[in-house]
Amino acid sequence: MRKISRFALAALITTAALGAMVASSSARNLSISNQNFRITWSSLEFETTSGAGRVLCAVTLEGSFHSRTIVKTVGSLIGYITRAVVNSPESCIGGEATILTATLPWHITYGGFNGSLPTITGVRLNLIGTAFQVHIEGSLTCLAVSTTANPARGTVVLGAGGRVESLISDRTALLPLTGGGGLCGLTRGRLLENPGTVTLLGTTTPITVTLI
Repeated sequence: MRKISRFALAALITTAALGAMVASSSARNLSISNQNFRITWSSLEFETTSGAGRVLCAVTLEGSFHSRTIVKTVGSLIGYITRAVVNSPESCIGGEATILTATLPWHITYGGFNGSLPTITGVRLNLIGTAFQVHIEGSLTCLAVSTTANPARGTVVLGAGGRVESLISDRTALLPLTGGGGLCGLTRGRLLENPGTVTLLGTTTPITVTLI
């Protein structure tokens, strides 16, 4: 009886493990409730690693995902930012910021997820091609551009039911700077973790992200 019990226990453990593997492997894609989105920051904060200062501005980004289904392949192109504006530039604190709209659209690529399958807590995104000029009061005016090698990064934070609660910039993503007679190249720029609100474009409707 003891041998049979041990065998039965082993079989149950194996079955459970296989079931978990199947459930995880089947969740290959992400499903998005809406393709068109708007992200708004009441205060998006930029600073240089040299400590020259910080600039805080209200910023809005708008764009779309190529599909409502995203394959979890790191580095894949999944959407574009098609509109980017600094809201009320005169209201910026600590300096000024200008977005180079001629560089649009900017590319959005998939960067992975946070948490563990089948429950994820966030989706990481890379933003490539962003270009904006920043002037820090009493300091230099520099141009920041994100590239494939040095993308701007952010995490879509998910709550209950996959509801998107915010998008938070990754301060460890350092952006090369140019300008200032070469002096800007001596430092790097980064966006701090101020949360942005994500909604369906043109509405206050939240967006959800779920595994399928």
